[in-house]
Amino acid sequence: MTHLSTITSRVGTSMAIAVAALAVACSRAPVAPGPAITRSAEANGATMTVTVDRDSVEAGQTLTLTIETTGDNAVPPALPATLGPFDVRPIPQPARADGPRRVAFALSTLDTGTLEIPAIDVPLGAGDDAAKLHVDAIPVTVTSLLQGDDDPKKFRDIKGVVDIDLPRDWRRTATIAGIGVAIVAGLVALWYFVRRGAKAARLIPAHERAMSELSELERRNLPATGQVHEYFVVLSDIVRGYVARRYGIRAPELTTPEFLREARRSSAVADVHQTLLAGFLRGADMVKFGGERPSAAHCADSIAQARSFVRESAATAESPLPLADAPHAKPPHLNQEAPA
Repeated sequence: MTHLSTITSRVGTSMAIAVAALAVACSRAPVAPGPAITRSAEANGATMTVTVDRDSVEAGQTLTLTIETTGDNAVPPALPATLGPFDVRPIPQPARADGPRRVAFALSTLDTGTLEIPAIDVPLGAGDDAAKLHVDAIPVTVTSLLQGDDDPKKFRDIKGVVDIDLPRDWRRTATIAGIGVAIVAGLVALWYFVRRGAKAARLIPAHERAMSELSELERRNLPATGQVHEYFVVLSDIVRGYVARRYGIRAPELTTPEFLREARRSSAVADVHQTLLAGFLRGADMVKFGGERPSAAHCADSIAQARSFVRESAATAESPLPLADAPHAKPPHLNQEAPA
């Protein structure tokens, strides 16, 4: 009962937060962007200019970071996929025959507060003692979409059991009803485990089930009907379910940061697969909770990334939990047809 109460509490709180986030995203007016921030550095005749297009942003929105360099030895850096608290995505730039070299990146995060884009260095030669262009960390203010009365911290959890003092006749009736409910629940549990045992012979590998669910999701074509948010919710659930079955990580009860920490602790999950998984789930969260509205091409690319992750991770070491339920027992999120 304690475990059931905990699950019910988490589900109730999560639903309240999701409804509040959707209401706020629909009702709030766009926030005017703050001023751009520019930092410059010069050494040995070379220069570097780093520009952030605004000094404040809401969680889930995108900042544009531009780096320009001049000088023969000053080559703009290729930033990693994660820079401090920010997720980084390259922005293609047109080729230039002359003028400064330029690269640009889209930065996004779900963290809030005064955050820093870490310092950026461009070496001007080989060796540790070579001169370099250096720009200090740039502070950026990230505000939450949920504030004031919409702050999820203000939601109260489900209250505990209230003891109702019933008359004796009612107590007797309630006792008999409780025994009846317990008998019915026992029969249902017996039927479930017998049915589950009968299905055991029809189990298939976890990666095959995930591929089947991804194909079913693609067939529903939710982005074409404007259901982008539902599309990423289902897509994220499919990937989480696959990881849970393949590596034994209890994905449904964990937030994305908790889930990624559990994945990092598992020796069965290769480093390269951890990186793919982190990028995918953070990108999905940007749509689910951050208010992003990606294009149809981005939606198609996301499901391709999910297939690539399942295919590559399935081809590595043996899974501790290699089997999953047969595909004809569809999960609830795949039983609904897309509206015409």
